[in-house]
Amino acid sequence: MKILTIGQCAKICKVAPRTVSKWFDSGRLKGYRIPGSQDRRVPQVYLVKFMNEHGLPIPDELKNADAEPSA
Repeated sequence: MKILTIGQCAKICKVAPRTVSKWFDSGRLKGYRIPGSQDRRVPQVYLVKFMNEHGLPIPDELKNADAEPSA
């Protein structure tokens, strides 16, 4: 499973990193914080799911993302 930074997510979604941080902090975009840090990480499958749910175009390189992990 590929893990993305907030900056990588922002570039993929073509928005500012602060926008992705707001999505994350509001709980709309799933992910986790690095222990002992405020850095956020987002599994690629969760970003793809978020993009599908919100009608954002998904780049070809993400269309074949791993299936969502069962949780």
